Amino acid sequence: MDYDEEKAQELELLQSMYPDELEITTPNEAYTLTLPLAQPPSTRTGTVPHADKLQSLVVHVKYTPTYPETPAEVVLEIVTTAAGEDDEEDESAEEAKKREESERQHGFAAVYLDESALDFLTAQAEQEAEDNLGFPAIFAITSSLKEHCDSLLQSKLSALEQAYTDKLLAEEEREQAKFRGTLVNRDNFYEWRKRFRAEMAAAAATAAAGAKIDTEEEERRKRPSGREIFEKGLEGSKKDDDAAGDPPAPTPVPAVAVA
Repeated sequence: MDYDEEKAQELELLQSMYPDELEITTPNEAYTLTLPLAQPPSTRTGTVPHADKLQSLVVHVKYTPTYPETPAEVVLEIVTTAAGEDDEEDESAEEAKKREESERQHGFAAVYLDESALDFLTAQAEQEAEDNLGFPAIFAITSSLKEHCDSLLQSKLSALEQAYTDKLLAEEEREQAKFRGTLVNRDNFYEWRKRFRAEMAAAAATAAAGAKIDTEEEERRKRPSGREIFEKGLEGSKKDDDAAGDPPAPTPVPAVAVA
């Protein structure tokens, strides 16, 4: 097998497939492929959340001397850049507005891959290289990696959508619960009746105590004071004296003749 010929043919194919994404660092030996990662569309709204950052999967490839009979060295890197970072400064305010509108529409912002995805992607690249051992495999590797990246982003988006849907359902359930009240069963009915009777008994006792106090207060108000009794006693004595008048004159005793 002519290893150099195999490498040259594969590189020529990759240059035709990725004219803007491929950059040769060492002729017929090393190059990089920069694969842009697109935001997946929302399954709920059918639209794509606004992304204020751009991500790419960078595949660093270095051929081994006996490639493709031995796998090429593949190193992966996730590169994140701000969207429109070369624009004017006031563009950031516009990006913030777009992000807020997207969050209101979808309930969340865009999704991105983090460094934790690299271990998984590296394992997939190694498996793809092993499956294609003996054949030029870089195109198969990059195609597989791109599919896995799209799948990871879609899974992240689906998880956010599910969490947002659960949040909406929970809020709706809380609103409905305000009008539905508590379902009555045997246990909570007896518990309610016990509390109700206790409350009624307490209210009756309070009312009876209040009525007793009112009665005692009324009787106290009707009871004459000591001064009133004293004044009424003097007035009664005067009336008795007036009614009695002067004492009757003494009855004259008739004279008796002495013989």
